[in-house]
Amino acid sequence: LSWNYNYGAFSKFLYNDSSILLNNPDLVQQDGVLAFKSAIWFWMMPQCPKPSCHQVMQELWQAESGDYTMAKMYKKGFAHTNNIINGGLECRSTSSAAGTQKVVLRSELYKYYLDILGFTATEIANEDGGDYSTLCYESNAAMQDYVSCIYTLSANNFEIENLKLYPNPFETNLNIQYTQQIEALEIFDVLGQTYYKSNPNLNETILDLNWLNAGVYFIKITSGDSSATYKIIKK
Repeated sequence: LSWNYNYGAFSKFLYNDSSILLNNPDLVQQDGVLAFKSAIWFWMMPQCPKPSCHQVMQELWQAESGDYTMAKMYKKGFAHTNNIINGGLECRSTSSAAGTQKVVLRSELYKYYLDILGFTATEIANEDGGDYSTLCYESNAAMQDYVSCIYTLSANNFEIENLKLYPNPFETNLNIQYTQQIEALEIFDVLGQTYYKSNPNLNETILDLNWLNAGVYFIKITSGDSSATYKIIKK
């Protein structure tokens, strides 16, 4: 999975062909410009259920109420470094003991360096107090069991930050909320076959998709002259 994401997803983004870098990973090492592009992409690109480094470092990301099943996810601090590094494997309720041990080791190493940098014992202790945490997994309390993931595939003058699309993956109902009126919805598969169309003309709607077979689909949302397409997953 890591190999496919590190090379496959970036290759798909850059060349629209995941096989190029999967088959030739040394190109990243041999081409300085390509290496720089990959670094920028990894810095800026969130990977559900993880925010991007840029979002966290610039305080542009904040979990919305209902996004995560565990209150611990809404804390601040070094825990999100663990989350970004490998949260999908190490910060879940289903994480293995080996995975959660890595979380603990990173936390201890982080606090070790804080001590070297001259932070007081109280300041270091505060990293695991109040609204802050260095651990994304602690005493069988997972930091993240992600409820909602929005995969934005394209956007044309669409205010992405003002859309809520949840839960994703979903089982029966898909909730859509937008600050502007939603004029048209279309759901289609990877082959372009349309499964659903509607014109809700509302700011908020709930789609009953219990009849839809499990799989990966795309939903196009149109509002005025703007539109956006998202990947959705039916369990």
